[in-house]
Amino acid sequence: MRFNPITESDFLMLSDWLRVPHVALWWDEDPSLDAIAAKYSPRILEEEACEVFIAHHDDAPIGLIQRYRFDSYPECLRKR
Repeated sequence: MRFNPITESDFLMLSDWLRVPHVALWWDEDPSLDAIAAKYSPRILEEEACEVFIAHHDDAPIGLIQRYRFDSYPECLRKR
């Protein structure tokens, strides 16, 4: 396994992944290239506190993972 930081060249692959029915069931996101660029470009440019990687197994891309501190996105924290 290896994890490569996401690049703009991954956007088409992400768009394709988001259109697969079993992925779309869990990821309610616009699969258009414009929407993907709007979401992930700031992360590539390190303008957001979120790191995104493409996971590979035997050189085949198999998924996307993200790493971030919860306190960087307080809107995602459950209110207690």
